[in-house]
Amino acid sequence: MMAPKEETVRNPSFFLVLFCTIALINYVDRGALNAALTNLQAGMCLSTAKSGIVVSSFTVGYIAAAPLFAHLAGTPAFAGKAFRLMGFGLLCFSLGSLSSFACTTLGASGFYPLLVARALVGVGEAAFLVLAPPFIDRVAPDGSKGLWLALFYATIPFGMAIGFGVGGFLGGAGYYTVIFLLDAALMCPFILLALGAPAAWEAAGAAPPQATDHAEPFWAGPVKLLQQPTYVCLAMGYACYTFTIGGFSVFAAQFLQYTY
Repeated sequence: MMAPKEETVRNPSFFLVLFCTIALINYVDRGALNAALTNLQAGMCLSTAKSGIVVSSFTVGYIAAAPLFAHLAGTPAFAGKAFRLMGFGLLCFSLGSLSSFACTTLGASGFYPLLVARALVGVGEAAFLVLAPPFIDRVAPDGSKGLWLALFYATIPFGMAIGFGVGGFLGGAGYYTVIFLLDAALMCPFILLALGAPAAWEAAGAAPPQATDHAEPFWAGPVKLLQQPTYVCLAMGYACYTFTIGGFSVFAAQFLQYTY
């Protein structure tokens, strides 16, 4: 994993493998929680509504943090420091996972702390998933940019599927809280790797200078996007898709467990 700087720059596929592995861990976390949600609900005495809120709290943290990290990456203070920002995000992910483990041992009294912990996981995932795709786009060969991004986003269904298997196995064995410890442990090496990334790694995926010399205010980007009808339609359509798939992935598993 720790390839020499020169070797890494000459072989940008290293970054693709690295980012795909991290993304896989992120999505394993989501799938595992969904599969073990029935166990979590019983262990913490949660209603169906509260169990859904636990899952949704991750999204709240993600939505709040994603625009912020995207803006920071384009400011002069953080230009060329994508790995540092991602490392901070992965640290939030790991701390949120450890906090989630602690909250699940408190029973019903751990519900509200668990919401905060899961929101922190969302903040961490936002930092990585906002910054990794542009980095991949910059280091990928000209004829393979679409393929590389497709491979990166393929980690969504693969990670979710693996997570469902892991969560179902651990939940069935009565060790659903181990999921959170496993997430935190798997992410630790990548935290160290990102925070200690050499300058050559940062330079490999740095944005062109003109993109960061005149950084816009935080609010300017969203305002411009909201003025684009095509973007708004696509975003709303994807929101509907996410709403449907998200609800199904959470409660379909519970329906199967309760029914069969």
